[in-house]
Amino acid sequence: LDKLCGGGIISGAPVLLQHDGIANLTSILGSFLLKAVEEGYTLVLLSTNHLSPERMDSVLSETDSSVDSLIKKGRLFVLDVAGYWGRYSGKESVKDMTDDASDAESFISGAGSTDSHTFTVSETGATVHRLGSDSARELHHSQEVDTGPDDVMITVHNPSETSSSISGFFSNAAEQILDTRIL
Repeated sequence: LDKLCGGGIISGAPVLLQHDGIANLTSILGSFLLKAVEEGYTLVLLSTNHLSPERMDSVLSETDSSVDSLIKKGRLFVLDVAGYWGRYSGKESVKDMTDDASDAESFISGAGSTDSHTFTVSETGATVHRLGSDSARELHHSQEVDTGPDDVMITVHNPSETSSSISGFFSNAAEQILDTRIL
């Protein structure tokens, strides 16, 4: 991962994790999230199948934390884009995503606390599918504006799942691009 990241993931600006559906994203994201939990970050997830509660618990099994404990401590916030977090519905820190980008912006900006940094992971395909291209761009911009200098913002993107114009937007918006595609 250090080679892929050029020494590490940058903070304070968007990072694009580009893939082709072949790379083991659960393993890659799991490594990033494991390190974030160990370093005390608050996790903010726009969920995908790579970040289901079961997969998160599997990743967290290497620590003293679990999905339940992180939610209870206010260190895990999930905007459920794809319906994987249904058993946690009703929890203040887990919300079903609506078709309104401003709802998502409000939830994300309110996640976490002022005494910890956030580690945000979102997936473009599900977000674009749910909100549409223009609203997905607005949400990404809002996240970028809310990202503090010590926060991490990772956007997971498979270019084959979206139009070339939206793929270009996410590539151009990234300060760092991690490309896991097999060329």
